[in-house]
Amino acid sequence: MKRSESERGFTLLELAVVIAMIGVMAGIAVPRFVGLNDSAEAAACRQNQSEIRNACTMYIMDDTNPNPGHYPAQVGDLVPRYFDAEPECPVVGRYGYDPADGTVTCGEAGHGT
Repeated sequence: MKRSESERGFTLLELAVVIAMIGVMAGIAVPRFVGLNDSAEAAACRQNQSEIRNACTMYIMDDTNPNPGHYPAQVGDLVPRYFDAEPECPVVGRYGYDPADGTVTCGEAGHGT
């Protein structure tokens, strides 16, 4: 079928090629964005753990510490003096905490320090 010069538009083949190219680009970009999200969550988790450890150190040296020289019994004891709310891992929520030495852990793989 011959088109006149006043008819404009794309052929079905041209549209199929463009859609295929968009699909290939999406196939490359989506996994990269998923990886960026995972690494951002892990970085936020490590930062939270570091902030909890720093708050525990300040708690030990604080004059108002009810048990001088000792870590708090739980992370919640650091709220509201050092945090507005108890820090949480973006993936699993609560952190593991050992009051004997102030160690903070996360149950998600790759979120350790």
